[in-house]
Amino acid sequence: MAFMNTITVFQEFGSNYKFFGLGGDDDLAALEVFLDEERHHGRKVQAIWAEFPANPILVTPNLARLRTRVDEYDIVLAVDDTIGGFANIDVMDMTDMLVTSLTKSFNGYADVIAGSVVLNPASRQYGKLKFLLDEHYVPEL
Repeated sequence: MAFMNTITVFQEFGSNYKFFGLGGDDDLAALEVFLDEERHHGRKVQAIWAEFPANPILVTPNLARLRTRVDEYDIVLAVDDTIGGFANIDVMDMTDMLVTSLTKSFNGYADVIAGSVVLNPASRQYGKLKFLLDEHYVPEL
């Protein structure tokens, strides 16, 4: 459910990840099997990251189906709306955390990096995410 550069970031900086394609019905079915297996083995999945829409082919995962699963398994749902932008698509009620790349908005020369994180205050995950953001956020802009 992610652009290839996103996968590279997870490989370089994450402890573990599993890629589920572009979030089609078969991909989501495989995700559900994976979540069941992880729970059966006593392992917690930290988060599900989805691009909405996915870059570069504009495929969108079924956020309502993802929302049902993350609520069932107590997992954070993070949605990257960079391609659509929150002025064009409203996914806040389906996500715990909305992330957006602002790099091209701030400067088209690729010599800056910027982004935003918006937490959903109605989310069950809000308190935990707000604590982490308060602990680790560095205001560089």
